[in-house]
Parts: sequence; structure tokens; C-alpha cells
Amino acid sequence: LSRQGVFPESLEEFQEALSGIDFSQPRPDHAGGGPLRADARTFTIPPTGASREGGYEPVFVVSRPKQYDVTRRERALEKVRPTPSVIETMFLKPHDLAVRWERGEDEVSFTYDIIVR
Repeated sequence: LSRQGVFPESLEEFQEALSGIDFSQPRPDHAGGGPLRADARTFTIPPTGASREGGYEPVFVVSRPKQYDVTRRERALEKVRPTPSVIETMFLKPHDLAVRWERGEDEVSFTYDIIVR
């Protein structure tokens, strides 16, 4: 999406943008279930019953990445090609997950880290 100049800032915008390009990603054989697509199932965490126990059901949250100690050059790059939003879970047990993006050395591409919290 970033190569096309599309930088969604919400989960809904992200799903819509992926659906618009008919996104599909093969899953490893051990994952089963066919390719990963931009449908509602992919963007929904199955209910756990936590809300019945006084807890919260897990959800996805999208937020702009925090920019600490950013150089003038990095600030200029952010205006032209912003770093994709962070996608994370809240209330997922036993650990929350987050996908954080880092700009590649070519200043155009991004790599991602999956973080377990």
C-alpha cells in the first residue's frame, strides 16, 4: 500500500485499502484455511468470553508510530512517505501482539517487527 501512496490510519481504512487491491497472502501449510484475505474474518479476533467474566474482549487497535529523536531528514521522509501505522491487540491473553514498521535503508521500503507484549 505504501508503494501506492496509501497510508491507512484506521483498521477500517486498512481493510478497505487491502480489499480495493484484492489482497491475498498464502498461508504456510501448517496454518491451513487457504490464503489470508482482507475480509471481516481476518480483522476480527474471535470472542473469548472475557466480557462475561468482567474483562474485555480482545480488539485490534491502529495508531500512528511514535517518533522520538527524529532527524530533519527523517521528518522530511515522513512527510513524503510516512511510516505505516502500528497495528496491535488489546486485551488478548496471554500476551498482546503488535506489528511495528521500520524504514529500510533505501528509504522507500519498510520491514516489520512482530512484538509480543
